[in-house]
Amino acid sequence: MKELRARNIGSHIAGVTTGRDYLFLEHSIAISGIFRAKGNEAPMVYVLDAEYCFSGFELARKRNILFTSITRSRGWVRICGVGSQMEELKKEVDDVIGNDFQLKFEVPTQTELEKIRKIHRDMSAEERKLAEKSYNSLTDIVSFAERGDLNIESLPKELRDRLLHLLGGNEE
Repeated sequence: MKELRARNIGSHIAGVTTGRDYLFLEHSIAISGIFRAKGNEAPMVYVLDAEYCFSGFELARKRNILFTSITRSRGWVRICGVGSQMEELKKEVDDVIGNDFQLKFEVPTQTELEKIRKIHRDMSAEERKLAEKSYNSLTDIVSFAERGDLNIESLPKELRDRLLHLLGGNEE
């Protein structure tokens, strides 16, 4: 809103700076979370920070939000984001455009579907916090190893074997 105001463009946050039932106001850009916009469509929809819909925790939920955001448009959609994850997401969008706007994908087997559901399930706040803490710790360990501050061979053999098993590798 600050940036829009600096350019003399009216805006409002639906349900915050206006009543919750006021999504469309004349001469004002509505800023809204996707679920606040439920049941409403707009001629133009901007999806911000879309790069977060490419990977990470709760990916199925993020993808559903992205899809729902796109379907809120009557005409045009701008999907905005930055970085390598956005580049990968852009490739997916380009594939859909190249397929005449039809989604094409392989139907997963029952085993693959169970794995997908487990990996991308919704998490409680506590589960998400623990997962993020573990992710950060693992990132630190990998960084230490890459810098040479941690020699993988100095890890106990049992731990190395467990890591290799998880990564699908072998000891060689």
